[in-house]
Amino acid sequence: EYALTDAESLEILRQEGVQRPFEKEYIRKDGSRVPVLVSAASFDEKGGTSGIAFILDQTEEKRTQQELSTARNKAEAANIAKSEFLANMSHEIRTPMNAVIGLSSLLAMSSPLTGEQREYIDTLKISAKSLLSLINDLLDLAKIESAALELRQEPLSIIQIMDEVNKMMEVRAREKGLNLIIRQECACIDNRTFIGDPMRIRQILLNLCSNAIKFTDSGAIRLSVNCENVPDANHENVIITVTDTGIGIPPEKIDTIFEKFTQADSSIDRKYGGTGLGLNITKNLIEAMNGTLSVQSTLGEGSTFTVTLPLKISENNNNASSLVDPEEPLAEASHDTEDKILLVEDYAANILVATTFLKKFGYECDIAKSGKEALQMIRNRRYAAILMDVQMSEMNGLETTRRIRAWEKEHHHAPTPIIGMSAHALADDRNIGLDAGMSDYIGKPFDPEELEHKLHYHIRLSERETA
Repeated sequence: EYALTDAESLEILRQEGVQRPFEKEYIRKDGSRVPVLVSAASFDEKGGTSGIAFILDQTEEKRTQQELSTARNKAEAANIAKSEFLANMSHEIRTPMNAVIGLSSLLAMSSPLTGEQREYIDTLKISAKSLLSLINDLLDLAKIESAALELRQEPLSIIQIMDEVNKMMEVRAREKGLNLIIRQECACIDNRTFIGDPMRIRQILLNLCSNAIKFTDSGAIRLSVNCENVPDANHENVIITVTDTGIGIPPEKIDTIFEKFTQADSSIDRKYGGTGLGLNITKNLIEAMNGTLSVQSTLGEGSTFTVTLPLKISENNNNASSLVDPEEPLAEASHDTEDKILLVEDYAANILVATTFLKKFGYECDIAKSGKEALQMIRNRRYAAILMDVQMSEMNGLETTRRIRAWEKEHHHAPTPIIGMSAHALADDRNIGLDAGMSDYIGKPFDPEELEHKLHYHIRLSERETA
């Protein structure tokens, strides 16, 4: 900051009669410097004008500020280091997990299998998915704590999300002999397209429904949706309730269930499992959307969780049920077996998993084990689509994608669909991939059905655009 000279300070005092506080340094007799805050005022008295100055030694205050600044910088550096560590660990864990889950899924498709073999494989799949769920929870927690959580803003259908949740949860409910009931309390939801993050809203509902099923041994789970007007005509409150007939929550424990690593009863984790992160993450996601989460519960009778989300109504508010799902095929499920995929992947186990699934989908494929090799191969032939691993040594998938797009533009080729695959789940990988020129993104471990849908969708979309 600019420090006033004594002459400048006196001139301001003479003109304005008051000198606002300003900082400067004085030098002591021993040569040391002392920071001070100076303020002054003048007043008239008999015989002339006098003034008074106040000089405040700021040595301790400056030292405290410096210590706070140093501590803050260290905390920020530690937070960044933690986030980077979690991101790297995510990649290192999820990459082999892709092989474990993928190969267990492929083994489950094998025949003939004895009953004992099928039991082994099913146990392997369940255990792997439980481990993946734990990893995902820890990563979400890290994103929230480091303020790295980013919410997408895109058109969404609440009805479509509830239908997806129903399909994913009904099997688990049926296995426990529970009824899963979906109720729509107002017709207007059918005709509303909102703006928000469909993936995170789906995650909220899945967490609440999963919890309800976990803690309910008999009866039913009810998922209902309603909406209410708010003063802002461009928004509506979407109100979603999940009600169960489960074990309920003791009144004295209601306030603790949203805390990290906390469950209402220490014996619950032994009987039902879980880390105690689900509700904490759910509450943080809802609050990040400026919404609220509340709970009412009666011990031994069940609980009701109520989510209120203020969502913007899309300006292009067509029938919500007609929204195009990018994971659904544009046409019939069959596809041309001559379609050839280029798989860009440098991890041997994941090459085995991906190529095996691609063959089951009916695609032929070539393999490039590096970005450089992929660039050479796309110059020699046209591929229906490219599956691009994001994390590769030497040239990563993002840079490879940029170079492919530049080559296509230079040679006037239509863009080849490129689907990024990444186990690096801490950053906002999807948006980063799209910015690099990718057509879509899928996380590792990937869901085979999701991968097949994305491939079919983008191949057919590319064919239609180039026809």
